[in-house]
Amino acid sequence: MRGRLLAMLGLLSLGALAQAGDDARPLHENLPQTLMPLYHSLMSSGVGDVVLIGDSLTIVDHTYTYAFNDLMWAKYGLAGDGYRGVGDGFNGGMREGIGLVAAPNSVRSSNAGARQLPMGAYTINGNFSTLYPPNGALYYNVYGPHIRVHYVTQPGGGRFTVVPEGGESVSVDTDADLGIGHVDVTLTGVGEAPRLLRIVTEFGSVGPVMIASIEMRSGLGGYVQHYAGRGGVGPTDFLRADEDVFKSVLGSLDPELVLVMLDWVNGGQPASFLPEMNEILDRIEAGVPDAKIVLVTHHPFRPQLYQEVFTYLDLARERGHGFVNFFDLFDGFEEMDALGYMADDVHLSEEGGQFFGEYLFNLFDQQGRAAVIADASLDGEWDFTDVAAYVTLFAAHDKDADLAPPYNVWDFNDVVEFLLAFGVVAD
Repeated sequence: MRGRLLAMLGLLSLGALAQAGDDARPLHENLPQTLMPLYHSLMSSGVGDVVLIGDSLTIVDHTYTYAFNDLMWAKYGLAGDGYRGVGDGFNGGMREGIGLVAAPNSVRSSNAGARQLPMGAYTINGNFSTLYPPNGALYYNVYGPHIRVHYVTQPGGGRFTVVPEGGESVSVDTDADLGIGHVDVTLTGVGEAPRLLRIVTEFGSVGPVMIASIEMRSGLGGYVQHYAGRGGVGPTDFLRADEDVFKSVLGSLDPELVLVMLDWVNGGQPASFLPEMNEILDRIEAGVPDAKIVLVTHHPFRPQLYQEVFTYLDLARERGHGFVNFFDLFDGFEEMDALGYMADDVHLSEEGGQFFGEYLFNLFDQQGRAAVIADASLDGEWDFTDVAAYVTLFAAHDKDADLAPPYNVWDFNDVVEFLLAFGVVAD
Protein backbone atom coordinates (compact mmCIF):
# COMPACT_ATOMS: atom_id res chain seq x y z
CA MET A 1 0.00 0.00 0.00
CA ARG A 2 2.86 2.38 0.82
CA GLY A 3 4.30 1.99 -2.69
CA ARG A 4 0.92 2.56 -4.37
CA LEU A 5 0.32 5.66 -2.25
CA LEU A 6 3.71 7.13 -3.16
CA ALA A 7 3.10 6.45 -6.86
CA MET A 8 -0.33 8.13 -6.79
CA LEU A 9 1.03 11.18 -4.96
CA GLY A 10 3.88 11.46 -7.43
CA LEU A 11 1.53 11.39 -10.43
CA LEU A 12 -0.75 14.01 -8.88
CA SER A 13 2.19 16.27 -8.13
CA LEU A 14 3.52 16.02 -11.67
CA GLY A 15 0.09 16.72 -13.15
CA ALA A 16 -0.43 19.79 -10.99
CA LEU A 17 3.00 21.19 -11.81
CA ALA A 18 2.48 20.59 -15.50
CA GLN A 19 -0.59 22.81 -15.44
CA ALA A 20 1.30 25.65 -13.78
CA GLY A 21 2.74 28.49 -15.81
CA ASP A 22 -0.44 29.53 -17.61
CA ASP A 23 0.24 33.18 -18.39
CA ALA A 24 -3.40 34.27 -18.77
CA ARG A 25 -4.73 36.85 -16.29
CA PRO A 26 -5.54 34.60 -13.31
CA LEU A 27 -8.47 34.77 -10.94
CA HIS A 28 -6.10 34.17 -8.04
CA GLU A 29 -2.44 33.54 -7.40
CA ASN A 30 -0.07 32.58 -4.54
CA LEU A 31 -2.87 31.99 -2.05
CA PRO A 32 -1.69 28.75 -0.34
CA GLN A 33 1.56 30.30 0.89
CA THR A 34 -0.21 33.54 1.79
CA LEU A 35 -3.07 31.93 3.70
CA MET A 36 -1.09 29.25 5.53
CA PRO A 37 -0.43 31.22 8.77
CA LEU A 38 -4.10 32.24 9.08
CA TYR A 39 -5.33 28.70 8.54
CA HIS A 40 -2.74 27.20 10.86
CA SER A 41 -4.31 29.34 13.59
CA LEU A 42 -7.90 28.62 12.62
CA MET A 43 -7.47 24.87 12.16
CA SER A 44 -5.70 24.52 15.51
CA SER A 45 -8.55 26.29 17.38
CA GLY A 46 -6.46 29.42 17.80
CA VAL A 47 -7.37 33.00 16.87
CA GLY A 48 -7.05 34.14 13.27
CA ASP A 49 -6.95 37.92 12.72
CA VAL A 50 -7.52 39.67 9.38
CA VAL A 51 -7.27 43.44 8.86
CA LEU A 52 -9.20 45.07 6.00
CA ILE A 53 -7.59 48.17 4.47
CA GLY A 54 -9.81 49.46 1.72
CA ASP A 55 -12.49 51.84 0.53
CA SER A 56 -16.25 51.68 1.04
CA LEU A 57 -16.37 48.28 -0.67
CA THR A 58 -14.85 46.83 2.51
CA ILE A 59 -17.09 48.58 5.07
CA VAL A 60 -20.43 49.72 3.60
CA ASP A 61 -23.62 47.79 4.43
CA HIS A 62 -24.19 44.56 2.49
CA THR A 63 -20.69 44.40 1.08
CA TYR A 64 -18.88 41.09 0.68
CA THR A 65 -16.72 41.39 3.80
CA TYR A 66 -19.70 40.81 6.11
CA ALA A 67 -20.90 37.66 4.33
CA PHE A 68 -17.31 36.42 4.37
CA ASN A 69 -17.01 37.21 8.09
CA ASP A 70 -20.23 35.35 8.94
CA LEU A 71 -19.08 32.24 7.07
CA MET A 72 -15.72 32.30 8.84
CA TRP A 73 -17.45 32.63 12.21
CA ALA A 74 -19.81 29.76 11.41
CA LYS A 75 -16.96 27.39 10.53
CA TYR A 76 -14.13 28.43 12.86
CA GLY A 77 -15.77 30.24 15.77
CA LEU A 78 -16.44 33.81 16.83
CA ALA A 79 -13.28 35.25 18.39
CA GLY A 80 -14.61 38.80 18.37
CA ASP A 81 -16.07 41.68 16.38
CA GLY A 82 -12.69 43.28 15.93
CA TYR A 83 -11.54 46.85 15.40
CA ARG A 84 -14.33 49.37 14.67
CA GLY A 85 -13.89 53.10 14.19
CA VAL A 86 -16.18 55.34 16.23
CA GLY A 87 -16.65 58.04 13.59
CA ASP A 88 -19.79 58.58 11.56
CA GLY A 89 -20.84 57.18 8.19
CA PHE A 90 -19.76 54.15 6.10
CA ASN A 91 -19.34 51.98 9.16
CA GLY A 92 -22.06 49.43 8.52
CA GLY A 93 -22.53 45.71 8.79
CA MET A 94 -22.09 45.43 12.53
CA ARG A 95 -23.51 42.44 14.35
CA GLU A 96 -27.01 43.07 15.65
CA GLY A 97 -26.88 44.71 19.05
CA ILE A 98 -23.66 46.65 18.53
CA GLY A 99 -24.02 50.38 18.11
CA LEU A 100 -23.90 53.89 19.42
CA VAL A 101 -26.40 54.63 22.21
CA ALA A 102 -25.54 58.28 22.86
CA ALA A 103 -22.70 60.75 22.28
CA PRO A 104 -23.29 63.88 24.38
CA ASN A 105 -20.97 66.85 23.91
CA SER A 106 -18.95 65.13 21.21
CA VAL A 107 -18.20 65.43 17.50
CA ARG A 108 -17.85 62.35 15.29
CA SER A 109 -15.72 62.56 12.17
CA SER A 110 -16.96 61.23 8.85
CA ASN A 111 -15.61 57.88 7.69
CA ALA A 112 -15.89 58.84 4.03
CA GLY A 113 -13.99 61.24 1.81
CA ALA A 114 -10.68 62.94 2.56
CA ARG A 115 -9.82 62.56 6.24
CA GLN A 116 -9.98 65.61 8.50
CA LEU A 117 -6.47 66.93 9.07
CA PRO A 118 -4.46 67.42 11.15
CA MET A 119 -6.00 65.10 13.75
CA GLY A 120 -7.28 62.56 11.24
CA ALA A 121 -3.66 61.66 10.55
CA TYR A 122 -3.42 60.05 13.97
CA THR A 123 -5.79 57.17 13.30
CA ILE A 124 -5.23 54.42 10.76
CA ASN A 125 -8.29 55.33 8.68
CA GLY A 126 -9.06 58.90 9.76
CA ASN A 127 -12.04 57.76 11.83
CA PHE A 128 -12.50 59.25 15.32
CA SER A 129 -14.76 60.99 17.80
CA THR A 130 -13.75 63.98 19.92
CA LEU A 131 -15.25 64.31 23.42
CA TYR A 132 -15.35 67.76 25.03
CA PRO A 133 -15.55 68.52 28.74
CA PRO A 134 -17.66 68.79 30.65
CA ASN A 135 -19.65 65.57 30.24
CA GLY A 136 -18.40 64.55 26.79
CA ALA A 137 -19.05 60.84 26.33
CA LEU A 138 -19.60 57.90 24.04
CA TYR A 139 -22.03 55.17 25.08
CA TYR A 140 -21.78 52.01 22.98
CA ASN A 141 -23.39 48.62 23.14
CA VAL A 142 -20.61 46.13 22.48
CA TYR A 143 -19.80 42.44 22.63
CA GLY A 144 -16.85 41.34 24.72
CA PRO A 145 -15.88 40.50 27.23
CA HIS A 146 -12.45 41.87 26.27
CA ILE A 147 -12.52 45.45 25.02
CA ARG A 148 -9.64 47.63 23.83
CA VAL A 149 -10.25 51.36 23.37
CA HIS A 150 -7.81 53.02 20.96
CA TYR A 151 -7.28 56.73 21.65
CA VAL A 152 -5.10 59.60 20.41
CA THR A 153 -2.63 61.35 22.68
CA GLN A 154 -2.00 65.06 22.17
CA PRO A 155 -0.48 67.99 24.07
CA GLY A 156 -3.19 69.38 26.34
CA GLY A 157 -5.37 66.29 25.84
CA GLY A 158 -7.94 65.56 28.50
CA ARG A 159 -8.58 62.66 30.87
CA PHE A 160 -11.26 60.06 30.35
CA THR A 161 -12.61 56.99 32.11
CA VAL A 162 -13.68 53.75 30.46
CA VAL A 163 -16.57 52.18 32.35
CA PRO A 164 -17.36 48.61 31.23
CA GLU A 165 -20.70 47.23 32.37
CA GLY A 166 -20.05 45.16 35.47
CA GLY A 167 -16.28 45.51 35.12
CA GLU A 168 -13.53 47.62 36.61
CA SER A 169 -13.23 51.22 35.37
CA VAL A 170 -9.91 52.53 34.05
CA SER A 171 -8.77 56.17 33.92
CA VAL A 172 -6.58 57.50 31.10
CA ASP A 173 -4.69 60.78 30.65
CA THR A 174 -4.19 61.71 26.97
CA ASP A 175 -1.91 64.71 27.62
CA ALA A 176 1.24 63.62 25.79
CA ASP A 177 3.00 63.95 22.46
CA LEU A 178 0.87 63.28 19.39
CA GLY A 179 0.45 59.55 18.95
CA ILE A 180 -1.82 56.58 19.53
CA GLY A 181 -2.50 54.53 22.64
CA HIS A 182 -4.92 51.93 23.91
CA VAL A 183 -6.47 50.77 27.16
CA ASP A 184 -7.97 47.35 27.95
CA VAL A 185 -11.07 46.64 30.03
CA THR A 186 -13.27 43.62 30.67
CA LEU A 187 -17.06 43.43 30.63
CA THR A 188 -18.99 40.92 32.72
CA GLY A 189 -20.80 38.10 31.02
CA VAL A 190 -20.31 36.36 27.72
CA GLY A 191 -23.27 35.52 25.55
CA GLU A 192 -25.79 36.77 23.06
CA ALA A 193 -26.61 40.04 24.80
CA PRO A 194 -24.34 43.05 24.26
CA ARG A 195 -23.07 45.08 27.19
CA LEU A 196 -22.85 48.84 27.69
CA LEU A 197 -19.44 50.50 27.40
CA ARG A 198 -19.17 54.10 28.58
CA ILE A 199 -16.26 56.37 27.66
CA VAL A 200 -16.58 59.65 29.57
CA THR A 201 -14.44 62.74 30.12
CA GLU A 202 -13.40 63.09 33.76
CA PHE A 203 -14.66 65.78 36.09
CA GLY A 204 -12.24 68.71 36.12
CA SER A 205 -10.54 67.70 32.87
CA VAL A 206 -10.05 70.64 30.51
CA GLY A 207 -8.67 69.32 27.22
CA PRO A 208 -10.51 67.34 24.54
CA VAL A 209 -10.37 63.55 24.33
CA MET A 210 -10.02 61.88 20.94
CA ILE A 211 -11.21 58.25 20.63
CA ALA A 212 -10.25 56.34 17.48
CA SER A 213 -11.93 52.96 17.81
CA ILE A 214 -13.31 50.15 19.94
CA GLU A 215 -11.87 46.66 19.51
CA MET A 216 -13.96 43.69 20.66
CA ARG A 217 -12.73 40.16 21.43
CA SER A 218 -14.50 37.14 22.91
CA GLY A 219 -11.44 35.44 24.41
CA LEU A 220 -12.32 32.28 22.47
CA GLY A 221 -10.70 30.65 19.49
CA GLY A 222 -11.94 31.55 16.03
CA TYR A 223 -11.98 34.36 13.50
CA VAL A 224 -11.66 38.14 14.03
CA GLN A 225 -12.07 40.72 11.25
CA HIS A 226 -10.79 44.27 11.80
CA TYR A 227 -12.32 47.11 9.78
CA ALA A 228 -9.73 49.77 8.93
CA GLY A 229 -11.39 50.99 5.73
CA ARG A 230 -12.50 54.44 4.63
CA GLY A 231 -15.17 55.25 2.08
CA GLY A 232 -14.47 57.09 -1.14
CA VAL A 233 -10.67 57.16 -0.96
CA GLY A 234 -7.66 55.41 -2.44
CA PRO A 235 -4.06 54.96 -1.28
CA THR A 236 -3.51 58.74 -1.37
CA ASP A 237 -5.65 59.22 1.74
CA PHE A 238 -4.15 56.31 3.66
CA LEU A 239 -0.72 57.83 3.12
CA ARG A 240 -1.97 60.91 4.98
CA ALA A 241 -1.98 58.83 8.15
CA ASP A 242 1.01 59.36 10.39
CA GLU A 243 3.36 56.52 9.47
CA ASP A 244 4.22 55.59 13.06
CA VAL A 245 0.53 55.56 14.03
CA PHE A 246 -0.37 53.45 10.99
CA LYS A 247 2.28 50.87 11.85
CA SER A 248 1.54 50.97 15.59
CA VAL A 249 -2.17 50.23 15.16
CA LEU A 250 -1.47 47.38 12.75
CA GLY A 251 1.10 45.99 15.15
CA SER A 252 -1.34 46.06 18.07
CA LEU A 253 -3.90 44.10 16.02
CA ASP A 254 -1.19 41.52 15.18
CA PRO A 255 -2.95 39.98 12.16
CA GLU A 256 -1.97 36.87 10.27
CA LEU A 257 -3.36 38.48 7.13
CA VAL A 258 -3.97 41.99 5.75
CA LEU A 259 -6.47 42.28 2.89
CA VAL A 260 -6.03 45.37 0.69
CA MET A 261 -8.63 46.75 -1.74
CA LEU A 262 -7.88 50.30 -2.95
CA ASP A 263 -8.05 52.02 -6.33
CA TRP A 264 -7.17 55.44 -7.74
CA VAL A 265 -10.70 56.42 -8.88
CA ASN A 266 -11.32 58.45 -5.73
CA GLY A 267 -8.66 60.98 -4.76
CA GLY A 268 -5.84 59.76 -6.98
CA GLN A 269 -4.53 59.23 -10.51
CA PRO A 270 -3.46 56.10 -12.41
CA ALA A 271 0.07 57.49 -12.76
CA SER A 272 0.51 57.77 -8.98
CA PHE A 273 -1.33 54.56 -8.12
CA LEU A 274 1.64 52.20 -8.42
CA PRO A 275 4.12 54.23 -6.33
CA GLU A 276 1.45 54.94 -3.72
CA MET A 277 0.49 51.27 -3.49
CA ASN A 278 4.16 50.37 -3.08
CA GLU A 279 4.39 52.87 -0.23
CA ILE A 280 1.25 51.48 1.44
CA LEU A 281 2.67 47.97 1.18
CA ASP A 282 6.00 49.17 2.59
CA ARG A 283 4.15 50.48 5.65
CA ILE A 284 2.12 47.31 6.12
CA GLU A 285 5.18 45.10 5.79
CA ALA A 286 7.11 47.27 8.29
CA GLY A 287 4.22 47.42 10.77
CA VAL A 288 3.44 43.68 10.75
CA PRO A 289 6.47 41.95 9.22
CA ASP A 290 5.14 38.47 10.03
CA ALA A 291 1.74 39.06 8.42
CA LYS A 292 0.81 38.00 4.90
CA ILE A 293 -0.95 40.30 2.42
CA VAL A 294 -3.63 39.63 -0.20
CA LEU A 295 -4.40 42.22 -2.87
CA VAL A 296 -8.05 42.03 -3.97
CA THR A 297 -9.27 43.87 -7.07
CA HIS A 298 -12.64 45.56 -7.26
CA HIS A 299 -15.58 44.12 -9.16
CA PRO A 300 -16.02 45.66 -12.65
CA PHE A 301 -18.27 48.60 -11.80
CA ARG A 302 -16.10 50.83 -14.03
CA PRO A 303 -14.28 49.61 -17.15
CA GLN A 304 -11.05 51.50 -16.42
CA LEU A 305 -10.51 49.41 -13.31
CA TYR A 306 -8.98 46.72 -15.55
CA GLN A 307 -5.73 48.63 -15.00
CA GLU A 308 -5.99 47.80 -11.31
CA VAL A 309 -5.89 44.08 -12.14
CA PHE A 310 -2.52 44.36 -13.89
CA THR A 311 -1.10 46.63 -11.18
CA TYR A 312 -2.18 44.31 -8.35
CA LEU A 313 -0.98 41.22 -10.16
CA ASP A 314 2.44 42.77 -10.82
CA LEU A 315 2.71 43.97 -7.22
CA ALA A 316 1.73 40.56 -5.86
CA ARG A 317 4.30 38.79 -8.02
CA GLU A 318 7.09 41.27 -7.32
CA ARG A 319 6.53 41.41 -3.57
CA GLY A 320 5.41 37.82 -2.95
CA HIS A 321 1.83 38.56 -1.90
CA GLY A 322 -1.46 36.84 -2.64
CA PHE A 323 -3.77 38.03 -5.42
CA VAL A 324 -7.55 37.74 -5.93
CA ASN A 325 -9.22 39.02 -9.10
CA PHE A 326 -12.89 40.00 -8.63
CA PHE A 327 -12.84 42.13 -11.78
CA ASP A 328 -12.80 39.24 -14.26
CA LEU A 329 -15.61 37.28 -12.61
CA PHE A 330 -18.11 39.31 -14.67
CA ASP A 331 -18.08 41.12 -18.02
CA GLY A 332 -18.98 44.45 -16.46
CA PHE A 333 -21.51 46.52 -14.54
CA GLU A 334 -24.40 45.67 -16.85
CA GLU A 335 -24.10 41.92 -16.24
CA MET A 336 -23.82 42.38 -12.49
CA ASP A 337 -26.74 44.79 -12.39
CA ALA A 338 -28.92 42.41 -14.41
CA LEU A 339 -28.21 39.71 -11.83
CA GLY A 340 -29.32 42.02 -9.03
CA TYR A 341 -25.81 42.27 -7.59
CA MET A 342 -25.52 46.09 -7.64
CA ALA A 343 -27.15 48.47 -5.15
CA ASP A 344 -26.03 51.55 -7.10
CA ASP A 345 -23.37 52.36 -9.67
CA VAL A 346 -20.56 51.32 -7.28
CA HIS A 347 -21.71 49.29 -4.30
CA LEU A 348 -22.95 45.74 -4.02
CA SER A 349 -26.52 44.82 -3.18
CA GLU A 350 -27.21 42.30 -0.43
CA GLU A 351 -27.26 39.56 -3.09
CA GLY A 352 -24.02 40.84 -4.59
CA GLY A 353 -22.33 41.00 -1.22
CA GLN A 354 -23.45 37.45 -0.51
CA PHE A 355 -22.10 36.20 -3.84
CA PHE A 356 -18.64 37.74 -3.44
CA GLY A 357 -18.49 36.85 0.25
CA GLU A 358 -19.25 33.19 -0.48
CA TYR A 359 -16.84 33.20 -3.41
CA LEU A 360 -13.98 34.55 -1.29
CA PHE A 361 -14.76 32.22 1.61
CA ASN A 362 -14.80 29.12 -0.61
CA LEU A 363 -11.61 30.21 -2.37
CA PHE A 364 -9.76 31.00 0.87
CA ASP A 365 -11.01 27.87 2.58
CA GLN A 366 -9.94 25.62 -0.28
CA GLN A 367 -6.51 27.21 -0.65
CA GLY A 368 -5.80 27.83 3.03
CA ARG A 369 -6.87 24.41 4.30
CA ALA A 370 -4.99 22.69 1.48
CA ALA A 371 -1.85 24.62 2.40
CA VAL A 372 -1.97 23.32 5.97
CA ILE A 373 -2.97 19.74 5.13
CA ALA A 374 -0.39 19.30 2.37
CA ASP A 375 2.47 20.58 4.54
CA ALA A 376 2.80 17.28 6.39
CA SER A 377 6.52 17.89 7.04
CA LEU A 378 5.73 21.29 8.65
CA ASP A 379 8.49 23.10 6.76
CA GLY A 380 6.27 25.67 5.03
CA GLU A 381 6.86 24.15 1.58
CA TRP A 382 5.23 21.45 -0.52
CA ASP A 383 7.42 18.74 -1.98
CA PHE A 384 8.19 15.04 -1.76
CA THR A 385 9.16 15.36 1.91
CA ASP A 386 5.48 16.05 2.64
CA VAL A 387 4.51 12.84 0.83
CA ALA A 388 6.96 10.83 2.91
CA ALA A 389 5.85 12.58 6.11
CA TYR A 390 2.18 11.87 5.42
CA VAL A 391 2.85 8.19 4.70
CA THR A 392 4.64 7.94 8.04
CA LEU A 393 1.81 9.69 9.89
CA PHE A 394 -0.80 7.53 8.18
CA ALA A 395 1.01 4.31 9.01
CA ALA A 396 1.27 5.36 12.66
CA HIS A 397 -2.44 6.27 12.82
CA ASP A 398 -1.43 9.77 13.87
CA LYS A 399 -4.28 12.27 14.41
CA ASP A 400 -2.71 14.62 11.85
CA ALA A 401 -3.25 11.97 9.17
CA ASP A 402 -6.93 11.53 10.08
CA LEU A 403 -8.23 14.07 7.56
CA ALA A 404 -11.70 12.89 6.56
CA PRO A 405 -14.74 11.14 8.04
CA PRO A 406 -15.20 8.66 9.50
CA TYR A 407 -12.78 10.07 12.05
CA ASN A 408 -10.63 7.85 14.24
CA VAL A 409 -10.49 5.53 11.26
CA TRP A 410 -7.46 5.76 8.96
CA ASP A 411 -8.59 4.72 5.51
CA PHE A 412 -8.59 5.66 1.83
CA ASN A 413 -10.78 8.74 2.51
CA ASP A 414 -7.90 10.30 4.44
CA VAL A 415 -5.47 9.54 1.62
CA VAL A 416 -7.80 11.15 -0.93
CA GLU A 417 -8.11 14.26 1.23
CA PHE A 418 -4.33 14.59 1.32
CA LEU A 419 -4.11 13.99 -2.42
CA LEU A 420 -6.65 16.70 -3.12
CA ALA A 421 -4.85 19.19 -0.86
CA PHE A 422 -1.49 18.41 -2.44
CA GLY A 423 -3.03 18.92 -5.87
CA VAL A 424 -4.31 22.38 -4.89
CA VAL A 425 -0.96 23.67 -3.63
CA ALA A 426 1.01 22.08 -6.47
CA ASP A 427 -1.18 23.65 -9.18
